[in-house]
Amino acid sequence: MRDDLEKYLISLEKPLDFAAKNNFSNLEKVSELGEDVRKISTKFLAGNFPGPVKSRITSLRNSFSGFSELARPDKIRRVSSALALIRKMKNSLGSFSEPNTPPHSPPPQSGPERRHEGFLQEIADIPGVGRKAAELLEKRS
Repeated sequence: MRDDLEKYLISLEKPLDFAAKNNFSNLEKVSELGEDVRKISTKFLAGNFPGPVKSRITSLRNSFSGFSELARPDKIRRVSSALALIRKMKNSLGSFSEPNTPPHSPPPQSGPERRHEGFLQEIADIPGVGRKAAELLEKRS
């Protein structure tokens, strides 16, 4: 399951990285970026992943609804926020294990080294999203 999660995260990250390349100079070249992110996210959500992971991807997918109609600064904020979320999730993969399979070493009970916390982060805590956008996304889902 960890490999599948990583595969989906990379497939989401690639078009967003391309759009963000060279200070977002490729943003207009990716004409269907919003639709592509939504399609990949929908496939991702069909997988057997934990609820917190699906919740983050659902929020990401919803944030790309109507993406093509947004002004350039709003598109840049959405792409930046999505990349931040994806990278945080990718960095947290080290603590992700298969269900019913004990991890190689027990995770720490407290402290900043709890790598799985990235999956549980509130959408409003992601840079560029904020409380208002999080409330709008929550209403959409």
